[in-house]
Amino acid sequence: MNRISSIYYLLIVFIAVGIISSCKKGDDSVPRVSTGPLLNVVNTTSETIDFYVNGVRQNTAGILPAGSTGYLTVPFGNQQFAFKEGFDRVNLSNTDTLFTLPLKLDSLPNIRYSVFASTNNRSGAIVTVDTLITDTTRNISRIRFVHAAANVPALRITMNDTLVFDNATYKSVSTFKRVTARLKTIKVYNGSATSPLATLTATLAAQRLYTLFVKGSLNGTGDAAFEAKLITNQ
Repeated sequence: MNRISSIYYLLIVFIAVGIISSCKKGDDSVPRVSTGPLLNVVNTTSETIDFYVNGVRQNTAGILPAGSTGYLTVPFGNQQFAFKEGFDRVNLSNTDTLFTLPLKLDSLPNIRYSVFASTNNRSGAIVTVDTLITDTTRNISRIRFVHAAANVPALRITMNDTLVFDNATYKSVSTFKRVTARLKTIKVYNGSATSPLATLTATLAAQRLYTLFVKGSLNGTGDAAFEAKLITNQ
């Protein structure tokens, strides 16, 4: 291959690489982050959302109402998080920013983070530091409660008719409490009321950690309805 042919060959390679790179731009693809702190985003709003760090989307699929990402690796240190309406590859107007949230995250043993997006503005963000230390006691699991339902009054929660959390106000986050690992009927009450606002049944496994949370409004319907959800932290 002569020198001129080599130059043309290199130009073709560079053009091909440029075309491939340009095709990837704007597809809102998720970057690969090898090491860093772990963050779980829980969506307690009534619409599907995405979250971004410094302009780059982190979740692979839209976070549905009452859904969560699970713990994802995100960059260290001071970062600017943005929460947006669910990304739509056809109608890009649906990528409007709902709110931004500056956070500083560290990577420490047994420490993870959660962000509960309870409203479409920063004031509704509930940031928790999740100290996940497994209780090795046989037949014991641990559970906490997060009140992420804006405009809903203080709540009390029972499990198999035993009071576990009381007077939990909006944006409050309990510690992880030890409970017997077994089938639980969980009921959420408004204050001293005798009829539950929400009921769910779940089997808590031994030596696991859980978060119980509520979302929605008392008069809400569809994705805005009041409900209780349980997720596994570890």
